[in-house]
Amino acid sequence: VMSLRPPSEARSWLEGFREVGRRVKGSGWEVFSLCGGIVLPVSVGSNAFTSRLIGFGPTYLGVSCGLVVSSLLIDWRGLIWAQKQAVNWLDILGAFLVMGGTAMFVGGTLEEGLRTGSGGEFGQGERVGLLLLSVVSGILLVVQGALNKRLTQALGDPWKSASWSA
Repeated sequence: VMSLRPPSEARSWLEGFREVGRRVKGSGWEVFSLCGGIVLPVSVGSNAFTSRLIGFGPTYLGVSCGLVVSSLLIDWRGLIWAQKQAVNWLDILGAFLVMGGTAMFVGGTLEEGLRTGSGGEFGQGERVGLLLLSVVSGILLVVQGALNKRLTQALGDPWKSASWSA
C-alpha cells in the first residue's frame, strides 16, 4: 500500500495502535479518534432518511449549512484537535449567506406547502425537524474528517486510517 509519508516515518499497524494507546492514556478524549468509521454511516443514513421525506434540495442545503458552519467553528476555536485558524469577516459573511439562502429556499418550500396544502404526511414542524437532522448530518461529515485526520497522525498513514474507518 502506498504511503504519503517518507519511509523513515512510516509505522507498522502495531506501532500505530501503540501510539493510539499512548495518546488515549494521556487523554481519554483520544479514543474518539477511532470513531470516524461510525460517524460517517450515521451521516449518510441520515441523508438518505431525510432526502426521502423532505426532498433532496432541502436535505442538501441543510447538509451544506452544517458543513460550512461547523468547519468555520472548528477552525476558529481549534476544536477536535484542529489548529486554530484566523477567521475574517468574509468567512463569517459567507456562512451567513449560506444560512440565509438556505432559510429562503426552505422557507419558500414550507410556505408553498402551507398555501397549497401539499405538505404531504408531515406538518411544517416535522419538516423543520428533518431539516435540522440534515444540518447535523453535515456537521457529522466535518467531525468524521477531523477524527480521521487525528487517527492518521497516530497511525502514521492516511491509508491505514481510511482502512480502519471503513
